[in-house]
Amino acid sequence: MQLFELVSPRLFRPLAGPNRAFYAELLLLLWEECRHTADYSILRAEAVSRAEDYFAALAKPLALDADDAGDEAEQPTRDPHTLALGFLLRLRRTGWLAEQPGSYEEEPALAFVPEVTPLLEALEEILNPRVVTYTGKLYKAWQLLQNVGEEKSPYENVLREVAGDLEALNKSLRALNASIGHYIDRLTRNRTPQEVLELFDQYEEKVVAAAYHRFKTSDNLFNYRAFLEEGLDDCETNYLPQLALDYARVERCAPSEAAPAVRALIQKQRDALEEMSTLIREIDASHVRYRKRAVQRAQFLLLSDRSAQGSVTALLRRYAENIKTPDQLFEPDDGPLAARLKLWPVQVFGEKPLYPPAAPRTDAPLAPVQAGQLDEEQLRREQKLLLDYARMAVTEENVDILARQALAARPSVSASTLADEYPNDFARIIGLHTYSQSPRRCYDIQLTGEWATRGGFRLEEFTLTPARRTPKMTETNKMLEECANYLLNHCFVLGGVEDQRAKYLYVQDHLNEVRAVFAPLGYSVVLYPAPLQAAALVNEHEGSQARLLKYESILLLVLRLLYLQKRESLSASADQVLVTVEEVQAELQKMNLPRRLDQPTLEKLLRTLRRYNLARPVGRLSGLDSCIEVFPTVLLALPDSDLADAAAEVTRTRSELSLYERPEDGTAAVEVEE
Repeated sequence: MQLFELVSPRLFRPLAGPNRAFYAELLLLLWEECRHTADYSILRAEAVSRAEDYFAALAKPLALDADDAGDEAEQPTRDPHTLALGFLLRLRRTGWLAEQPGSYEEEPALAFVPEVTPLLEALEEILNPRVVTYTGKLYKAWQLLQNVGEEKSPYENVLREVAGDLEALNKSLRALNASIGHYIDRLTRNRTPQEVLELFDQYEEKVVAAAYHRFKTSDNLFNYRAFLEEGLDDCETNYLPQLALDYARVERCAPSEAAPAVRALIQKQRDALEEMSTLIREIDASHVRYRKRAVQRAQFLLLSDRSAQGSVTALLRRYAENIKTPDQLFEPDDGPLAARLKLWPVQVFGEKPLYPPAAPRTDAPLAPVQAGQLDEEQLRREQKLLLDYARMAVTEENVDILARQALAARPSVSASTLADEYPNDFARIIGLHTYSQSPRRCYDIQLTGEWATRGGFRLEEFTLTPARRTPKMTETNKMLEECANYLLNHCFVLGGVEDQRAKYLYVQDHLNEVRAVFAPLGYSVVLYPAPLQAAALVNEHEGSQARLLKYESILLLVLRLLYLQKRESLSASADQVLVTVEEVQAELQKMNLPRRLDQPTLEKLLRTLRRYNLARPVGRLSGLDSCIEVFPTVLLALPDSDLADAAAEVTRTRSELSLYERPEDGTAAVEVEE
């Protein structure tokens, strides 16, 4: 049987119309009066009186919804009696209420249709969730199973009750686990960082019901679980005939079908206990995950508050007003934002970087590759073998790469530790010993005289340390050179990005040395710890900033706006912020620019932002669901204070220009010549 064969097809129309909030409140108000009566009814006069009191307290003009019965939408009114009659009439026409005619001695009444009472209970549960006594349900199940042999109806009074209690308990735990993120989101949204951090002093009390806290901390599940499993085993071993007989009586089935059904029900309870343990682990993990994200929200609010969104919106509005043709989008940006952009790239020193590229590009196009038909499976095998060989080959270069990776964030490491951390690179670990006398090595090893066994191999233990500096080796520090040139080319280095982590750790550990490289040039390196985890190249000389195109500035502002919105949401990952092309397009459409952002243009604009470590595409931007990773450096490239100054300058300029604009109707002030 279908749903709308039992209830009216128009049942949900009041809750989907313009007055849905008032209908929901009125329904719950009447349900509170009717839920304890014998037939869910209330006298019609009393229902009208209750509705009149509600609309009188509301004191708001409302227009009655148009109905399919031929009525038309009326003008808004404040009259409580008119509103009460109109709302109650529509609830009756849409199947929520049914009229009970009166008699000589009884007044007419309105009653809720029985089929809609579960919906009303669900609405009440959403607004006022019931606190589940987790421990009480476990204790009840244990008591019932203890006395199963004394029951005359063991299935009806014991096994079925235990099944219902465990199912209700798991249902409540699932609801708790699913609602933790939403609860913390409501708890911390639109609050200051100080308020968010203060709320965590009462976190367990507010997020987790006290009953669950007692249930978890007193190990009730683990105390009762063994007894519950023993009781279920006892039911299956000693009381199966009695349970099957009672099952056949209650469920009205053949005795031959009862025993398998009882066994299946007992196994279901064992599975419910196992699921309960899994749910508790997931709840604990959810607490940690969402609490961490909420604290990160507070940390990012300390870096950039919500006032920046208004500044970004004002700047985007100014760009939209000034750009009239598609060509203007690709002009250099010389507005207020350009002078405040915190990007100082390599062009300050000239076209050639200090660390030139290995293979400079030419303008000649690449010739097409002529290839015959290849077996794809054979090609994949050959490629895998080639990659494995290149990675595992015991060459001096590969051994040096392993040494740099192992020593990126620590001064020394033992060979046995390396064998545990790199179980698939055993050959290169042995190669550290093989090339330990090479003059070009970047490391030193010191034998300890001990032997270790790893992966079935026995090796002589040694300690790996960076190469000791000698007068011949002090000419160039490769890692310092790489970090310095990387900052000159990209302005930022990020600790949260895999291929930049080693450079960030080097800058963090050798900050004074890195700063000494740039100090004679008037530059400095600023280190931003967690949650940003970034190192920035800074220069306060006026006019030395990078120059972006107007379209690039617009995209940067849009990504910064989306970054803040994502960071305020608990759904954002702790490690990265991803925005879709569709979200970027939606923000740009609000500006009504003269040219729509297509895929080639977006890829071209992102090349510039990627160069400065502000954002990068995740894979190929082939559709609206393609993602762009936005780095926290957008907050450093456009700080809140500079955005506010740029927005204020834009507003001031607009006000000054409005004084010189001539009205279109020709009613400008007339100059009088004497």
